[in-house]
Amino acid sequence: MICKNCGSPINEGDKFCSYCGTKVENQINIVNNDENVTQKVQDINNNSNENQKINTTSNVESQINDINFTNKSDINNNQQQKSHKPNKLIKILSIIGGVVVVFIILFIIIFAINYVGLKKLVCKSNQGNITIMYKKSGIKSYTSNEIIYDLDAQNEYAKLIGMDAYIIEFNNWFTANTSGSCTIDGKLVGR
Repeated sequence: MICKNCGSPINEGDKFCSYCGTKVENQINIVNNDENVTQKVQDINNNSNENQKINTTSNVESQINDINFTNKSDINNNQQQKSHKPNKLIKILSIIGGVVVVFIILFIIIFAINYVGLKKLVCKSNQGNITIMYKKSGIKSYTSNEIIYDLDAQNEYAKLIGMDAYIIEFNNWFTANTSGSCTIDGKLVGR
């Protein structure tokens, strides 16, 4: 028997064509002795196989082109998305860096205004120590060990009488009430 769909030979008892899968019903029995019929069947079969190969090759090429186009589109989209992310990250980091730089500059300016040109009055004794940082404009800060120091009241008094007079008066008070002495830049006050 010959498959009426693809022209391939079908074994007797087969329910489906082993080449194209067509159900074998109402198939026409062809006598194998007739050479013309056999040749026609072979021609049909060869043409069918060639057409299937061409169609299959065409379909595969079309699918490959679709995949290539899709992949190129995906790659372009991914590259665009990736290029946007670093740009946003760079902008955010630039802004943060700019803010940090501004804060550092402000800190340096404030530090310079308050602490550059400071003088240090260092008073040491067995009863306790005190260090007063000051400028002509007033007392900026202090550290003390076992000596009580009221920065606000002392600063008001220093502004009232002037820093030079305050330093001499504080030195006199410290040396009269302790067994220590005061220095500025390693030199004794008043000498």
